[in-house]
Amino acid sequence: MPNQFGITDYEDLRFQTPDGETLSAFFIRPSNKRQARRLTILMFHGNAGNIGHRVPIAKVLEEHIGCNVFMLEYRGYGLSTGTPNEDGINIDAQTAIDYIRNRDETKNDRIIVYGESIGGACAIRLVANNQEAGDIAGLILVNTFTSIRKLIPR
Repeated sequence: MPNQFGITDYEDLRFQTPDGETLSAFFIRPSNKRQARRLTILMFHGNAGNIGHRVPIAKVLEEHIGCNVFMLEYRGYGLSTGTPNEDGINIDAQTAIDYIRNRDETKNDRIIVYGESIGGACAIRLVANNQEAGDIAGLILVNTFTSIRKLIPR
């Protein structure tokens, strides 16, 4: 939980995908409100672990950039329902960006998509499919690989 790392302004979210899965996410607000920007980082974690393991990274991002961090937990990981597969994870990613775009607090934010390992492939596809909306400000890739099919079943 984010509070274990000194983060106090966050929400532990649950929301539905179009195909009926329930996804878990943390929505972390910037700790320094005076430096806060109209920016949300949509964070996709790696194959090992879950969003709880990446909270220290989110803390650094919100503190140094002054942004919101939306940490998605894919289907089949952590508290999210379902079984991970390529199509499902892509549905999860689109559902997350749509959630950010429709949430009152973030609907006018620029979005930076951050992907680690398996999350990198997810991030690349999401950005490629959502460029026309004009709200994506950047893409960060960490330890991304060359083929998603090698990591998860189809």
